[in-house]
Amino acid sequence: ETKTTVLKVKTFPCSKYEPIRVTFVNKYGALQDLYFTRKNNESLNIKKEDYKASVVDFANFSYDTASHQTRTLNLVGNESITLNTDYIDESCNEHIRQLMLSEQVWMTRLTDEEKIVPLKVKTQSLQLKKRVNEKLVQYTMGFDVAVDKINTIR
Repeated sequence: ETKTTVLKVKTFPCSKYEPIRVTFVNKYGALQDLYFTRKNNESLNIKKEDYKASVVDFANFSYDTASHQTRTLNLVGNESITLNTDYIDESCNEHIRQLMLSEQVWMTRLTDEEKIVPLKVKTQSLQLKKRVNEKLVQYTMGFDVAVDKINTIR
């Protein structure tokens, strides 16, 4: 028996930035990919509520000074990422437009372990660029990760 092995080859120009593939459902209902191969920034926002806890041990009428008196309740962490395209052709403006209007978007980091992460487009307005005006067409877009850092599945 002959065993066949399939190798996936992804070629990108040498870059110090990690390439990220953004997949979205386009206006035809098909999955479409855009590659963001320039600088990307990640950030984390948290929301929480604090409350004062009782640390008194009423059985012994004492308390532990190492116990937390102020505690955290309902801690939620949300990640965001800002991605930049390479210099692209002006004909890609329609793809950028469809990405912004898509309700289903995913990010795949193109490393050895391809982890798919659901996204929401955070950028709400974007001026579509033309080579006549800008010479080089390059876009910066913001996304929110559509999964809480600490899962709060309900």
